[in-house]
Amino acid sequence: MPYKKYTLEENNNLQLFYPTSSKQFILSKIPNRTWVALQQQAKKLGIRRIADERKDKKTTNLKRLLDGTMESFYWLGFLLADGNFRGKRSVRCELSTKDYQHLEKLAKYLNTTVKYPNKRNSILFEIYDIDVVPKIIELLGLKHNKIKTYSCPKIETLLKLNQSELFALFIGFIDGDGYIKRNNQSCTYLIISNHVSWKPFYDLMIQQFKKYSLYDLPKYTITKKGYIRWTCGQRNFLVELKCVVKQMKLPILKRKWSEIPTNKIENFVDKVVKEAEEIVEKNGGILPSVRSLKNNGKRYIYRAISNHPEAFKHIKRRTSNTK
Repeated sequence: MPYKKYTLEENNNLQLFYPTSSKQFILSKIPNRTWVALQQQAKKLGIRRIADERKDKKTTNLKRLLDGTMESFYWLGFLLADGNFRGKRSVRCELSTKDYQHLEKLAKYLNTTVKYPNKRNSILFEIYDIDVVPKIIELLGLKHNKIKTYSCPKIETLLKLNQSELFALFIGFIDGDGYIKRNNQSCTYLIISNHVSWKPFYDLMIQQFKKYSLYDLPKYTITKKGYIRWTCGQRNFLVELKCVVKQMKLPILKRKWSEIPTNKIENFVDKVVKEAEEIVEKNGGILPSVRSLKNNGKRYIYRAISNHPEAFKHIKRRTSNTK
C-alpha cells in the first residue's frame, strides 16, 4: 500500500489526543491509520505519551543541570551548542559515534542511557520533563518556538550569571560547536562558527575570555554566506584557557583539548611564579600595583597571578614568608 501523507487535521488530532487519550479513542479520531503508523508519526512530530514522560521523570535527573555547579554550567553550554530543546517538553542530544564516550558521560550525569538509532554513525539520548525543561530554557535565555540555529539566546539573561558560570558555559559551547586543531607547523587554532544571528553571544564570549587572558585576542569575521566565525591562533591564550579549564575540573572533550599539550601549561605557570617571585623579592615582599607592573612591562604577571590559583597561592605564601 503506497504511503499516504498525513493531513493537517490528522497531525492536529495526534497533537491533541496522543499524549493522554486511550489507544481506541485515538484510532477512532484518526481512522484508516494503524497504531504502529501513528506511533511513528508521533515520534517524527516529537509527541510522547504522558505515561512515558512520567517514567522519564522518575528515572532521570535533569534537575542536575540547575544545581549551579561549574559542571552543570559546562553541560548547559554543551547543550546550548549541540542540544535540541523540543518545545518545553524535552531535551535531546545527538552526536557522532566518535564522541560516544562524551555523550555517555553526560547521560550518566543525568542518570539516563544513550541509544544507537538506525542512522549511521550516530548516538543520542532524549529526556522528557515538562517541569525542568522550561526552567533550563529560561536560564539559557532561549526563545520559545524559535529555531536555535538562527536565534541567539537573550544576552541580558546570560549576564545574570557570574564570571565563572559564564566561563564554564562558554567552554561547554566550544566543545559542542567549536574545534581545536593543530596544523602541519604545530600551530594550534581554536575555531568556532555559527549563524550571524549569534553575533551578540560571540561579543559576550570574547569579552569574558579577555578577562582571563594576558594577550590581545583576534576579532571574529562574518562570511558572505551569513555565518560568524572566530579563529584564535594565540598559543599563549589557548594555554591559559586550558589552564583555567583544568583548575575548574570541567568534563571537557579530551579529543579537542589534547591538541594543547599540558606541559606548556605547567611551563607557563612555572614562568609566572618565577618572575612574580623576583618582583615580590625586589619590592620588599609586596606585590606592586597594576600601574607599576604595567609601566615596567610586567602587567601580564599581575593578571596571571589574579587568574591562576597555583601562581596566586605560591606568591601569597612567598609574600607572607618575606614580611
